[in-house]
Amino acid sequence: MFDILVLRGMLQLFWARYLIGRVCILNCLRTVADRDYITKLQKVIFDRHGCKSSWVESLPVHDVFRGQIIWQGFVEVFSLSGHPKAKIAYAWINPEGDDDTGKRVESVLEIPPVESPLSAVWASTIADEMRGL
Repeated sequence: MFDILVLRGMLQLFWARYLIGRVCILNCLRTVADRDYITKLQKVIFDRHGCKSSWVESLPVHDVFRGQIIWQGFVEVFSLSGHPKAKIAYAWINPEGDDDTGKRVESVLEIPPVESPLSAVWASTIADEMRGL
């Protein structure tokens, strides 16, 4: 019995180390691969809101309404310096057009009622509807 418990514990430790290693490798690859993407978003934040930003993290957003996916993707979170009202900005690139070949950069400041990446996507969607996009 003791041998089985030791073996089970060793397997759990092995898998934990293996999965942690894979996650770290994937996160490092994603960060390196998306450097140009992050830089583009930072430029848009600076141009639209007049402040510098530092990338914090990428967060998955999955917005579902009545069983239908409304929006799904990653939202980048940035820390702001020099903005009078906001400390955080959310940014992402939305595909546009019938064939999704066009792209539009979205940036939303964390000013109430926006308090999360999901509420930033909602605010952007509502603004698009009001502008007739």
